[in-house]
Amino acid sequence: MNPINGICRFENFREQVENNNFTTISIGRMRVSLEIQMEDGTNQIYPFLSCQPQPEFKEIVIRCFLSYLNHDKMINNEDMYCVCMKPDQMTFRSKMKVHELLDEENGWLDNGTLCIEYGFHIEAIQYMDGIWEFNFNDKCVNFDQREDVIEFEIYKCSYGKTLYLYTPRELVNFHSRLFTTRTYPLPERFSEYYWLIIPDVLQIAHGVNKNYSFDRHHLEIAKELEFQNVIRFCERQIIQESLDVNDLYLVYLVQEFQTASNYNLNHYLAHLLKNVGNVKRLTDVLKTMRLKEMFVSLRKIVQDSNICIRPYLHCPPLPGCKQLTICCFFSFLNQSHRITLEE
Repeated sequence: MNPINGICRFENFREQVENNNFTTISIGRMRVSLEIQMEDGTNQIYPFLSCQPQPEFKEIVIRCFLSYLNHDKMINNEDMYCVCMKPDQMTFRSKMKVHELLDEENGWLDNGTLCIEYGFHIEAIQYMDGIWEFNFNDKCVNFDQREDVIEFEIYKCSYGKTLYLYTPRELVNFHSRLFTTRTYPLPERFSEYYWLIIPDVLQIAHGVNKNYSFDRHHLEIAKELEFQNVIRFCERQIIQESLDVNDLYLVYLVQEFQTASNYNLNHYLAHLLKNVGNVKRLTDVLKTMRLKEMFVSLRKIVQDSNICIRPYLHCPPLPGCKQLTICCFFSFLNQSHRITLEE
């Protein structure tokens, strides 16, 4: 979707100034009008943008473009700015002296009508729960002239349509090296249902912290796009939402270990190892998994988490003995015969 833009026409402008009563133009939920303010003994006219009260959000960040249109286009008075505003709050910019606008020789009036071109794009919204979300669905103002924006192209094969998302280039490039062109078409294997998830992935990549309806497909897309910060976010959420590992059937437990291995979720792997219950269940998991793929991650996380495999000697109760003193020898044998851990 394109940013909202158009031209506001204030007909009979001189009469509106005399009455200090200006036309209000509604554009969706936004309103554009004029207001006179005295400044340094001179009446100044300000165009302003306001938003009607909305029960679902607290604040919005909006990028605005305003331009007084002159007969001579070379002297149009243009202004672009970004502002954070609350519902029913007004934002003022682009002032001009009233007497300059009323002087028809200056070229600001067209048959007594003042024309102001506008454009605005809602960049982010803060909802009532305090969480911010970015607007990636709409093109930004002056999109065609900007190089600091990336356009994601996602084909929705079930609908035969293409979804476009628009994100700032700087932050996306900070997390990933993939995006070297202005338009990035997502691989076709993500076209079936991933288009529902990709907006969430981009929100997380930009630092939005909220409870999503999490799916393992989030990890798959994050890995494809090289968003390590998204993978770490998903890992934290997996740990917080994980069921009691002891209650999982072996087949599901293997799936969890495999997910941790596939996406290098070292913290989640540590969580699984600490809560797997007993050595037998861990042995069954390792027998089932592809150990060659698992080995590097498992070795690292075992070292990082101070998890050790310890052989032990156990003696059943003996009715005639209170304590035993035993001298023991253990040795981990390596196939190369060059590495032997003895104690």
